[in-house]
Amino acid sequence: MSFDAGSNVLPPAPTKLCFNKDEFIKVDYDIDKFLADARRHSSLEILREDLSVYMKILQSALVELINRDYADFVNLSSNLVGMDKIISNIKDPLNTFKGQVEELRGLLDDSMQKIQLKLAQRAAVREKKTTLQHLEGILTCIETMESILDMSRLSRSGEQATSLESHLVERISTEFNQLQFYVTKCKGLPLVDSVKPRINRITQVLQQNLEGMFTDGLMTSNEEMLTRCLRTYITIDKVSDAEALFRRVEVEPFMTEYISEAYMKQKGGSFAMYAKILEFQQQRCSLLLSVTRAKSGQEPLKGYDFMVNSVWPEVVDQLEHQAASVFAPGNPDKFYKEYLDGMEFLTSFELQCETLQSANRLRSHPAYQRFITKWSLPVYFQIRLQEIAGGVEKCYASPWSSCSDKSDYRLVLVSTTYSSIQACWKKGVYLYALTHRFWKLTLQILARLITFLTSINNGEVEIEYVVERAAMPRPSSRVDIIKSDGRGSPSSRSESPVVTTETRKPNSDELVLLIADGYKLMSQVSKTLTTEIIPAIGADEIQQSLLKVSLEESFNGIKGQLEVVEGLVSEEMVVSISGLMKQVSDIPRLYRRTNKEVPTKASGYIQQAIQLLEGFREKNKASLPEKVLQDIFTSAISSVIKQYEETTSDMLLSVKKMEDSLKRLKRGKTSTTMVGNMSDDDKIRTQIWLDVQEFTRQVERLGVAISSVPAHSKLLSEVEQALPNSQSKSAM
Repeated sequence: MSFDAGSNVLPPAPTKLCFNKDEFIKVDYDIDKFLADARRHSSLEILREDLSVYMKILQSALVELINRDYADFVNLSSNLVGMDKIISNIKDPLNTFKGQVEELRGLLDDSMQKIQLKLAQRAAVREKKTTLQHLEGILTCIETMESILDMSRLSRSGEQATSLESHLVERISTEFNQLQFYVTKCKGLPLVDSVKPRINRITQVLQQNLEGMFTDGLMTSNEEMLTRCLRTYITIDKVSDAEALFRRVEVEPFMTEYISEAYMKQKGGSFAMYAKILEFQQQRCSLLLSVTRAKSGQEPLKGYDFMVNSVWPEVVDQLEHQAASVFAPGNPDKFYKEYLDGMEFLTSFELQCETLQSANRLRSHPAYQRFITKWSLPVYFQIRLQEIAGGVEKCYASPWSSCSDKSDYRLVLVSTTYSSIQACWKKGVYLYALTHRFWKLTLQILARLITFLTSINNGEVEIEYVVERAAMPRPSSRVDIIKSDGRGSPSSRSESPVVTTETRKPNSDELVLLIADGYKLMSQVSKTLTTEIIPAIGADEIQQSLLKVSLEESFNGIKGQLEVVEGLVSEEMVVSISGLMKQVSDIPRLYRRTNKEVPTKASGYIQQAIQLLEGFREKNKASLPEKVLQDIFTSAISSVIKQYEETTSDMLLSVKKMEDSLKRLKRGKTSTTMVGNMSDDDKIRTQIWLDVQEFTRQVERLGVAISSVPAHSKLLSEVEQALPNSQSKSAM
């Protein structure tokens, strides 16, 4: 018995159970899923109790069912009495029927085998009959063609060829095509081998007549004769023979005359030679192209492509053997011109193909690939690479050489870098087929500059310079003394100056030139990308975006290293200015026990420091971008103020300690000289305050936001706190 969820075979269950009783009789019932669903509504203890309750209900229902149908259960065995005899009576007739069926099946199998054998014999007879018909057709075709050609007369007279009318040639070609079909079907049979000499003689005569018709048609410009001849070649499936004949008769003599080193030398280059090749199509191929193309009411002669299969292979062969100098890459300037002329010729030749299919056949022709690969573009690029990259690398041997006044750059290194990038894309060097290589070279030139900047920042670049030192006099030998004055007086021999080579790190002036040229280089290369590189490549919007992204990555590398170089310049400025700012430590010596007047103006070292900053700005504002100059200023001043604050703080602390010490030692006496109710220590503090105020004012005048420097706020706070009370109030 089968159950489903909607059946009522299960006894009713209490409504308070935590599960649905119909779940047990579902086809896809799963115990794990049942337990997982039940646990969402109640605990395992409640589930166990409800299952126990429902199990008792099922047991009661089962007992009730058995009691209700008890009579049927008891009579079940009595109904099966005598069933074995009935089965035995049926068994014998069934076995007899089975034997008869097997016997009939054997008879049918024997009949099928006999029929299949007869059919195979009939098929073999039919195949032999067809073969005999083909053999008969071979003999008939041969006899027909021999009767037309009168081969017996030719063999008796010893003639080697005959001239037939065009309609007879067409008839022979039809018979010859049928003969080829029969020979293909009967290949390997003795009769075919025996008639091969006769077939060869017919083939020879037919080809001679076709060649004669083709040549006469070309010489006399007889379109009708050429049409019949070419149609005959199609009929006998010898289209390639017609194309080879045209190549041998017309193309080869013409190309041999004009494709040669002597002709190029006479005309001053390959351009005139290519022009002659293109003229051949108009002079010699126009008749054939007119015959093969479709005309009104006529189908075109399909299968012919004289430009691709006759003209082009001969052109490439002649170029390879008779004018190989056009492919020579040894002279890059000459190769550049020859390559452009060759590609222009190739484009013009492709345009002479009448259909797109013909142009595609030309591009897939082996001779086309040979022509393309003959141009040694990798060798040409290597020569250009040595010229361009070699010049750049040579400049790195002396990177600090100055340019002439006419140049936009200050350093020969950066000027050569930019000119080398321009050289990659200028006319006379750049070739479209080498776009990826020249773009890679452009990025490599920029990467070489990044490497150089990195080596500067790592302290790996040093400048060699020659130093002449006077030689120390050395005593002469005793023999020299005697020879010189004869009295043995002591004397010495002077030596020539000693020339030595020493090294040093680049100074700030040289680094500033490098920074200025670096930013100018990025600006001009960006313009070159827009005005020269993209037009040369013919890039679309997507390609332009990719080029700009890759170039921007190189620029980011240069900018990152230039910022580090700016830090080196800033550090050198800090060293120079900090040496002056340390003079704040000399202020106590100037005022302690000197009876000097109360200070009213800043110290001289402040003005000297400001003059250094102003001198740097005036010297480099024309070359450095304003933002770069401001960044260098801000970085240098931040470091100077930090050191100034540390020095001032230490000095004020020292003054305070000295003041406290003197007060303890001399109680009841003045510890310092008093002038105008101000002690020496207060004068020192006042002078420092004046210096800080003047430095702040001058730096702000230079355009630096000094208030944003954390050390400056701390410096002001320390100085103002150290002032005497009255002056502190007036300052604030």
